Amino acid sequence: MGDETWFHYYEPESKTQSKQWKRRDEPVPIKAKAGKSAGKRMATVFWDREGIIYLDWLPEKTTINSDYYVDELKELRQAIKRERRGRLTRGVLQYHDNTSPM
Repeated sequence: MGDETWFHYYEPESKTQSKQWKRRDEPVPIKAKAGKSAGKRMATVFWDREGIIYLDWLPEKTTINSDYYVDELKELRQAIKRERRGRLTRGVLQYHDNTSPM
């Protein structure tokens, strides 16, 4: 199975994490207001019943096109050879996201 997903890599600081010790005569520390998100990256994940076989992080500001996907499938084939020995000789069926079965 395969799917792609967006990962947001900004985590706001919790109240507990932002606590600071100060003396009574010191002013309250000034905090910068955080933006909504620092960014996000897309990852493509392929897995089977035994776990993750291949995880690919897309370069920033890149989209998946046919050339990229073909290269990714070649990398997946190599990962299956490494991680699941003998699986390719018995045959592999792939289901990716919302693709229709043939």
